[in-house]
Amino acid sequence: MHQHPIVGVTNYAYVRIKNRGTATATNIVVRGFHCMPGVGLVYPSDWLPMSTNQLAVGNLASGASTVVGPFEWTPSQLDHECIFFSVSALGDASNIDGRITGQIPEWRLVPNDNNIAQRNVTPVAGGGGLSGLVASLSGQRFWVRNTFEHRARIELNITLPHFLTAREWCLSAEGGPSFILGPNERRAVMLRLDAGTEFEPRDVIEGEENIDIVVLADGVVLGGMRYFVDRNLREVKRTPDPHESAR
Repeated sequence: MHQHPIVGVTNYAYVRIKNRGTATATNIVVRGFHCMPGVGLVYPSDWLPMSTNQLAVGNLASGASTVVGPFEWTPSQLDHECIFFSVSALGDASNIDGRITGQIPEWRLVPNDNNIAQRNVTPVAGGGGLSGLVASLSGQRFWVRNTFEHRARIELNITLPHFLTAREWCLSAEGGPSFILGPNERRAVMLRLDAGTEFEPRDVIEGEENIDIVVLADGVVLGGMRYFVDRNLREVKRTPDPHESAR
């Protein structure tokens, strides 16, 4: 179950791995990293090793799966961080274990290696109805970077689950769904949630709980963010922003 990271204290992450090969995987090692909430991240410069940087798993039979953890880590970003795991075994190394020697954007690294997984997921309250969801999602912020060597048009494609669209809810980005970024330029995206009609926890259908944001640069998918509407979560206690309180 996804939970909000608590800033400044030790948190715990777990990852499920599976051997899809026909032979036993041996000498398995899993490595964990974390980063600010963002799209267009670059490995390795944007990623910090978790406090528990790696765990040895041993062997895993063909077709078997197991949960690895806990990985200890200390988040530094308010409300949301991205996490990234790589798995290597004898004769089957992930691309970050020797093949990648320089900087590489996530949109090239992650989809092309089945030994690597990244999750930009944060839970938002679906058990508190209208007020709980608005309080936990409005004002959420993430960063977008143009990883190209030229100016690019950034587009945000936002998809809400049916139970929200049927009630005329709308999620948008302040400043609009598209903008221009220069080479390697980065910009914060602030979300605005316009509430529709009220809903009950039972209206949040299992398998249809995700609010998805896909980010493209000149039509190329850079990545995205996912907000999981948890019908068992009545409220999210947002971490106070010290910059806001100082104003």
